[in-house]
Amino acid sequence: MTQPIITLLTDFGTRDSYAAQMKGVILGINPRALVVDITHEIEPQAIMQGAMCLDEAFDAFPAGTIHVVIVDPDVGTTRRRIAAEIGSQRYVGPDNGLLTFLARRHAIQRAHHLNATQFHRHPVCATFHGRDLFSPVAAHWSLGADLSEFGDPVTAPLAELRVPKVDKQERELLGEVLAIDRFGNIISNISGSDLPLEFPATIFTRIAGQQLNRLSSYYSQHPSGALLALIGSSGRLEVARNQGNAAETLQVTIGDEVYVKW
Repeated sequence: MTQPIITLLTDFGTRDSYAAQMKGVILGINPRALVVDITHEIEPQAIMQGAMCLDEAFDAFPAGTIHVVIVDPDVGTTRRRIAAEIGSQRYVGPDNGLLTFLARRHAIQRAHHLNATQFHRHPVCATFHGRDLFSPVAAHWSLGADLSEFGDPVTAPLAELRVPKVDKQERELLGEVLAIDRFGNIISNISGSDLPLEFPATIFTRIAGQQLNRLSSYYSQHPSGALLALIGSSGRLEVARNQGNAAETLQVTIGDEVYVKW
């Protein structure tokens, strides 16, 4: 690409200078890089949320994009530090399960340890690999360095999160809440592909004792304040409240059961 794109996805928030420091390091190495914030509002240490967010944003970016993803509760330990080619795009970050969802949809062509220290910022702070290790590697990669220059090939399987499976029975599914977004939409682990190819006239979604008797197409298909179920932009079954917060209304938390029957 004429202007290399480097995205940042972290749990750093925007109150402190951490995200800005990463941008400064990247631009100091490659001033032409276009640095895009996916988000810095992942809940602290919430690897599952980071993995879902990366999976949702990934396909919106062009081939060659480099994604720097830092949700890293084990920073400074022996957990692996990697760069990887995934589909037509690239990843830099810890090997702690952040690639769980992506690796189910896109082939990982190559992955390498980041043990070639000439591409790191010195000294490397043990508590801020985002600034001193992952950001400079991404910047050098955007300048044309080959993945193999950053370190040894990764030979063991990458880390994978335990994603709760959907219990599938005849005409019914039992799943659970994977995430709650800032609107209070309740996102389950049940995907649109788990449901019949042609939705029947009657489909029931039950959560927290509340039963919803149909699948909707969009939020405002119902009056303000109404609860509804739909397949959201992530491709997963959501329970939402039009112009309201479904999670607060139903007092739902991550891990609660979601039941679907048709």
